[in-house]
Amino acid sequence: MGYKIKVIIPIPMDKHGVQARAAQLPVAFLPDGFEVVKAGAALGDSYHDTLLMDVSVTEAGLKAEQEGFDAICIDTVSDSGMAESLAGKEEVVFNKLLHQAEMAISEDKADVIILGSTTMHQSHAFLAENLPLCQPSCPVGDFA
Repeated sequence: MGYKIKVIIPIPMDKHGVQARAAQLPVAFLPDGFEVVKAGAALGDSYHDTLLMDVSVTEAGLKAEQEGFDAICIDTVSDSGMAESLAGKEEVVFNKLLHQAEMAISEDKADVIILGSTTMHQSHAFLAENLPLCQPSCPVGDFA
C-alpha cells in the first residue's frame, strides 16, 4: 500500500501557479496518492500575511491528517522579502549558484547539491551540465 502525501504551498498563487508547482515535482519519487494544494495569505508581504500563512499551513496539515494523508510537505523555503522568480536573471544567478556549488564540492567535499527553493528548479539543468560532479549521472536535487 502506497503512502498518501499532501504538498502544501503557503505562498500566494492562482490555480495555474499550483499546477505549475505540481508539474515541477519529480514524479518518479512520488506515490500515486499525492495532492498539491495552496494554503496561504493573499499577498505574503507583511508580518500579518506571514502569520496567516503559518496558520493556514498548520490548518491544512491538520486537515490532511483527518483526510487520511500519511505525510505533508510544505513546498517552499522562500524568502518573502525577495523577488523569487529567476526569469531574466539567469546569467547572473546561475553563475553565482555554480560558483557556490563548486566551492561546496572542492572545499567542503559535498557529494550532493540540494536546491533550497522550488524557484531554483530553473537552475537545475544548468548546474547538471556544468558541475564536474554531475558526470555521467547528476546528484543535483531539486527537493525544497
